[in-house]
Amino acid sequence: MVRELALVAQLGKYELVKNARSSKELTFPVIFYILALVLFPFAIGSNFVLTSDVSNAFIWVSAILTLSISLERIYSKDFATGAIDQLLLSGTSLALFALMKAITFWISSAVLMVIVTLPLALSLGFSGETAGNLLITLFLVSASISLIGSAVSALTTGLEGGAVLNVVLLLPLFVPVLIFGASATSNSIAGVSSEAELYFLTGFLVVSATLAPFAGAIALRLRR
Repeated sequence: MVRELALVAQLGKYELVKNARSSKELTFPVIFYILALVLFPFAIGSNFVLTSDVSNAFIWVSAILTLSISLERIYSKDFATGAIDQLLLSGTSLALFALMKAITFWISSAVLMVIVTLPLALSLGFSGETAGNLLITLFLVSASISLIGSAVSALTTGLEGGAVLNVVLLLPLFVPVLIFGASATSNSIAGVSSEAELYFLTGFLVVSATLAPFAGAIALRLRR
């Protein structure tokens, strides 16, 4: 078990270094996210008043779509290079590998997107307290999405039309976190406590961290 943990940790370190050296891996989700937020005000027109509640909806929908689109590439290179087969032959735990892939994706793609949200939220008229609440909920939601998305991506990567299928399968699964995440921020805007929503999102993250790696391992074995 110790040897497996050391191997997976080494793979995770390599993955992070590789992503850090690839500007595309880091900047594409953030650029897409910013562009999506910028386009929304143009779509609703100049006669529409951009309130905090509307901005909150824009941010959450943009964040969910950005992460859903980005998740398809988690295992694409591993399948192309035969790394999954090598892991199976080595006897390494696929559940640990799936957990590592989710964590590295979250660090490489989701964390930067969440950090960028702070100045965007403040520029859209959010108070400091509401912006802080938004960041906390986005961190929780993005971590859950990374875990669930890793498992689904393992099942669809490499299939014809896999990118579209991945998004179609993922979006319904993300509805609960979208509802509670947006609700938590809306409550903060209204000056109402959002503890219930934060408890739900934390519990959802714990369940995702418990089940998603094993679901990902099963998916990887099915795709072998």
